[in-house]
Amino acid sequence: MAATSSENGRVDSPYSYDHFTGVGAKARKPPERHFLWWCAGAYQDLLKDCPSEQTKYAGLGGVLLATFVLAALSAGYAIYSVFNDAVWAVVFALV
Repeated sequence: MAATSSENGRVDSPYSYDHFTGVGAKARKPPERHFLWWCAGAYQDLLKDCPSEQTKYAGLGGVLLATFVLAALSAGYAIYSVFNDAVWAVVFALV
């Protein structure tokens, strides 16, 4: 029995690891994006193949997102306390 390659470059064989891990079923799903992985700066296509690293990068993305939100709030409050203008505080916090 000869092994053939599919369109995504994986080997189609009854003895490949794809049959045990379900990677072939994942390849048929539409691509999904994870916001926390994006916040962490992870390469999402590679991370989908490594389930043991997914929670680590989701946690890292959550920490970075929380840091961003708290920094934006504190910057907005600092500008508001100096200039007493809510418009400038919101603009500066978003920037």
